Amino acid sequence: MSIPERTTAAFCGIVAYLGWGFVALYFGILDDRGVEPLALLAHRIVWSAAFCVLLLGLMGRAREIACIFCDPARWIPLGLSSILIAVNWIAFVYAVDQKRLTEASLGYYLLPLVSVLLGWLVLRERLSRVQSFCLLLASTGVGILIWEEGQIPWIGVTVALSFGFYGLVRKLTPVGPIAGLAVETIFLVPLAGLYLGSGITPKKYDILTYVLLVLAGAITASLLMLYAKAAQGLKLSTLGFMQYIAPTCQLLVAMYLRPEQPEWMGFIPIWVALVIFSVHVAVRSRSSVRPVKIHDRPADSSTVRAGDS
Repeated sequence: MSIPERTTAAFCGIVAYLGWGFVALYFGILDDRGVEPLALLAHRIVWSAAFCVLLLGLMGRAREIACIFCDPARWIPLGLSSILIAVNWIAFVYAVDQKRLTEASLGYYLLPLVSVLLGWLVLRERLSRVQSFCLLLASTGVGILIWEEGQIPWIGVTVALSFGFYGLVRKLTPVGPIAGLAVETIFLVPLAGLYLGSGITPKKYDILTYVLLVLAGAITASLLMLYAKAAQGLKLSTLGFMQYIAPTCQLLVAMYLRPEQPEWMGFIPIWVALVIFSVHVAVRSRSSVRPVKIHDRPADSSTVRAGDS
C-alpha cells in the first residue's frame, strides 16, 4: 500500500476514534430526553441502514448490496459482524444510561490489546521490540484499573471483545465500507423494527428528539465507515494502539461532564505506552520515505557502452 493510502487510512481512523470518544455526549442528550437504551439502539440500526442505502443510491452503487447477498463468502461474515457490532452498541448505550461511562472507556482501553493480540495470533503480524514493550506497559495499566475496580468490569470486557472481533472480521471480509455497513444494518433491521413496533416502549418523543435519533443513525454509520476504511488500510496492531484516542476522550467526558470520578493510577502506564508507540510509528514512517536520487536508479541498458559490459 502506498504512503498516501496509508495516510488516508490513518486519518480516517483518527477521525473515527475522536468521534467515538465524544459521541457519549450526544447519547447523553438523548438519555436526558427520555430515550431508553434499547430504543436508541433500534433507532440507530434503522437510520444507519437508511443512511447507507440512500448514500449508495446517490452514488449509483445500490447494486453492490444485492451482489453481496449473492456471495456467501461476504454476507456470512457480515452477518457475524452485524451481531458483534449490535452487542457493542447496546453495551456502550447501557453504560451511558447507567452513568458507567468510565467502565466503557476501560473497555476501549482493553480493545487495543485485543486487536494487537488478534493481529499477532490470527494475521501473524509481527511486533517490534518497542511495540511489545508498549503492549506490556499498556497491559500493566489495564491490570491496575481492574484491580482498582475490585471486580471484572463486564461492560468493559463486552465492549473490548465485541469490537475487537468486529474489526478482525471486517478486515478479512473483501467488501467496501459503505456497502458492508449497509448489509450489516439490514441484517439487524427486522429485529429493530420488531422492537419498535411491539409497543414495549410506547413512549412518544417530540419532533426534536426524533430528529436527533435520525442524526444518531447518520453519525453511527459515518464513524463505522471511517473505521472500516482504516481497518482495511492499516495493520491491526497499528489500528489497535490508535484506539486509545476514543477512551481517553470518553474519560474526559466522564470526568468533566458526567457525574463520575475515575481512578488515575492505571491510566498513566497506558498513556506512556501510547506516546512511545506514536513516536515509534512516526519515526518509522519518516525513515521509510527516502528521496530517490539519480544514482539510485538502475542504468538503462540502452546507455551502457560496449566497453562497460
